[in-house]
Amino acid sequence: MATDRPRPPEPSYRGGQLRFTLDEELTEAVEETARAVRATPFMVTLAAWQAVLMRHSGQEDVVVGVPTAGRERSELEPLVGMFVNSVVLRTDLSGDPAFGDLIERVREVTLGALAHAQVPFERIVRELQPERDLSHGPLFQVQFGYRNVPAHEFSLPGLSVELVDLDNGTCRTDLSLELGVHGATTVGICEYSSDLFDETTVRGFTDALVRVLRRGTADPSLRLTELLALTDVESDELNAVGDGPALPVDVADIVDTFAATVRTRPDDEALITVVGDERPVLTYRELDALVDRVFRRLRAAGVKPGDRVGLCLRRGAELPAAMLAVLRAGAAYLPLDPDYPAARIQYVIDDATPTVVVVHAATRGVVAGEVPQLDLDMAQEGADQADPDEPRTVPDPDSVAYVIHTSGSTGSPKGVVVRRRNLAAFLAAMDDAVGDGEGSATWLAVTSASFDISVLELLWTLSRGHRVVLSPDTGPRPRTPEPSGAPDFSLFYFASDAAQTASGPDRYRLLLDGARFADTHDFSAVWLPERHFHAFGGSYPAPSVLAAAVAQVTDRIGIRAGSVVMPLHHPVRVAEEWAVVDNLSGGRVGLSFASGWHVDDFVLAKDAYDDRQARTLEGLDQVRRLWRGERVAFEAPGGRTLDTAVLPTPVQAELPYWLTSSGSPETCRRAGEAGARLLTHLLGQDVDTLAQRIAEYRAAWQQAGHAGDPHVTVMLHAYVGDDPDDVQAVAWQPFRNYLRSSIGLIDNLARGLGMDVTAADFTPEDEEALLDHACARYLRDGSLIGTVDQCLPLVQRLGAIGVSEIACLLDFGIPTEAALAGLSRLDDLRRSAARNPVVTSAANTAEDTFDTPLTSLIQAHGVTHLQCTPSRARTLLDEPAPEALRSLRRILLGGEPLDAELVRRLAQHTGAELRNMYGPTETTVWSTTDVLDPAGTVTIGRPIAGTTVRVFDPHGRQTPVGVPGELYIGGAGVTAGYLGQPGLSRERFVPNPLPRMP
Repeated sequence: MATDRPRPPEPSYRGGQLRFTLDEELTEAVEETARAVRATPFMVTLAAWQAVLMRHSGQEDVVVGVPTAGRERSELEPLVGMFVNSVVLRTDLSGDPAFGDLIERVREVTLGALAHAQVPFERIVRELQPERDLSHGPLFQVQFGYRNVPAHEFSLPGLSVELVDLDNGTCRTDLSLELGVHGATTVGICEYSSDLFDETTVRGFTDALVRVLRRGTADPSLRLTELLALTDVESDELNAVGDGPALPVDVADIVDTFAATVRTRPDDEALITVVGDERPVLTYRELDALVDRVFRRLRAAGVKPGDRVGLCLRRGAELPAAMLAVLRAGAAYLPLDPDYPAARIQYVIDDATPTVVVVHAATRGVVAGEVPQLDLDMAQEGADQADPDEPRTVPDPDSVAYVIHTSGSTGSPKGVVVRRRNLAAFLAAMDDAVGDGEGSATWLAVTSASFDISVLELLWTLSRGHRVVLSPDTGPRPRTPEPSGAPDFSLFYFASDAAQTASGPDRYRLLLDGARFADTHDFSAVWLPERHFHAFGGSYPAPSVLAAAVAQVTDRIGIRAGSVVMPLHHPVRVAEEWAVVDNLSGGRVGLSFASGWHVDDFVLAKDAYDDRQARTLEGLDQVRRLWRGERVAFEAPGGRTLDTAVLPTPVQAELPYWLTSSGSPETCRRAGEAGARLLTHLLGQDVDTLAQRIAEYRAAWQQAGHAGDPHVTVMLHAYVGDDPDDVQAVAWQPFRNYLRSSIGLIDNLARGLGMDVTAADFTPEDEEALLDHACARYLRDGSLIGTVDQCLPLVQRLGAIGVSEIACLLDFGIPTEAALAGLSRLDDLRRSAARNPVVTSAANTAEDTFDTPLTSLIQAHGVTHLQCTPSRARTLLDEPAPEALRSLRRILLGGEPLDAELVRRLAQHTGAELRNMYGPTETTVWSTTDVLDPAGTVTIGRPIAGTTVRVFDPHGRQTPVGVPGELYIGGAGVTAGYLGQPGLSRERFVPNPLPRMP
């Protein structure tokens, strides 16, 4: 559900209560509808309530708990006591059903659940073993009840007796709605958790329920899209905050605004560059003269309006001058950062086919190939002579201003085509958002021209008369794709069929023979899990024991635990056992640490479950210290504290260690903060989501200041066959069985498909259909199950998002002989990937380090304004003179997620206005902005002038306030699309979902 406040780690159970009434007419309409569709009023009202929950959660699989009396058996009738049980009702609201059809779904679910109402809720939880979280109850967080039995009336002699509903100020769930028929009306009481909701929000829920019931009972053929449509008042409120201010009627082109600035302040300082210890300064008159010289060189080189011109220049005065000169010529500039890898530069040139590339002495030789080059440091006869009769170019507003390529983190870089009208609108919007009424300011420009936020730093500032300090080349620039080798390959074991494998040495044949193969074929490691009490992984209760066996049959490969469930073990025992393996293997041990998956595993450490995450991090630190030879204090008998060291001394001075994550952003960040390597998988997350998790992990690593490079290991199921028929025959059914045997794995895969179901809730037929769908999807997009040619693109894509190692899970039910035979083809895939190196892409928002501290430039030149990414802002705080930030009047932060802690840290060092800026390159830099309160919540704010934003659900409906959905951005900043990719442009640049949305 969309909540007013973040969910606390543990609920306080403080609650409020809201009352409302379904009038006589609506109560009768509910009963008539129930009779018409052979249902009950309970089912009708539950259908409406689940529709409201769907609308305010963004989920189409809606679960509620319903209390039942628990007195179905006649022998319980005379007994006094509490027999109430909770029945879980799960309804599928997908497909935009009509209200009558939804009631039918609810009826079937309800009858099926009530047929098993005698099964205790606690037993269901125990059998399903859902992932537990102290912040909420298992299986459901919303409760629903309906009473249509008249309240029992009783009297006492001499007393007047009245039943009163009391508000005890508590709520045990997120929401609890109870409806009760009182005479001809229905009274509703909605209890809510005060930790999560305000009364006004809950009032919105109940008002929506009444609307759905009125609309649905009046016409059961209405679909949910129509039933849940926002009211005009709600739409108007959302549209009011989603529409930015109006732009001026006549927005001037940048060439005209720059010319006006030159005329009005010719002798003001325009640009300060940093060349070693020198700080040359250009006035606006001098900058205009430089722009004119470059403009004439472009004309002499044959550049015409509409051409694309590459700019491969160092960060000096010629860079902004060339940008302005290209625009003056009516052409479009194409930024080519000379510090980018040669492969990236060549890709952009091949994609954009510039007429000419502008270079100078410092960048000669950077651009390869046959593209014409214009060297500004080489004389060109007649180019510097102005033609007084040459007519001034009047650019077309729909012509292209620049083409800027995205980072390529989700595929090949895409050239975004930004028109002159987009650029003019953005610059005018910045006048409204960040323009200073006090006159000119001094801006520090720190961003590569290949990163779109440079448009504000260079073009907006210089066309508005500000003073710009241009940071040197060693300043921050987007970290772009760099050539990289293919990910390492390792082997991973999990043994899903322990209960079906005969006891004896053959149980571990695949492990040992596979390890021997990997050892002699340049694989990097063998991973061993820790699993308990279930056939799924049951052959691996003691990874250190099996690791010792692997050490005896191998000479080179790493031997790794994937993973040690740290809360189940004493740190001393972990360090001792693996130190033995490190000695046996000659120093090849690595450990990944996990907090555990199943509550039953904690029979080994019954008090460790509730705080298992904290115990994992604490135990990891203790194991590492023991590994180094440090003495660590532990509690001993008698209340003593014993400083403990372990033997034998391991071979490796430092323990290579990983944290295991199923895709949780918090775990990924913890791994980065701790300097740990990361072990994860593609179950329940796709490659794009994994790319985000890797970016968060790397950002946390860099922010924490750890040395070396972060390392990401991704586990994938692997069987490489000779041909598709071989793959189908050998791997398809074992993989289906593997999914079926996994506790919770079916649920994870289903959530990845947008279904959010558990296998136990399905009929056998439903489960088979889900398994077929999951197999097809996962084998296609998330595994190395296929031929070499089929699997290679995924290996390359994983390498491109920063995966360091692919751990190939072999034992998911394939016969041992087939799995061993497939190793040679898996090695073929490894070698093929090595021969076709990938391009490693990091987010276009990351920045490189500075040789010249920014704080020194801020102090030296009286900088008042700065725009940078949150990552760069963090490094500013770590520079030698963070007090320099006190001179700043405004800091713009954007290009990356911004957290409240950074805002608070910045506010401690500066009184500057802090602004969060948000917007994709496809909408011309920024689309929304918000002035930040250091004590408040970080949001992306409101739209800038000329921009409209809306949030829609998958059916194209506007979502209510606080409900997640997909952000649509419209207005003057929306660019022309992707260069040379009309299909992708049509997919991403869609028609207006609402008529009123510009």
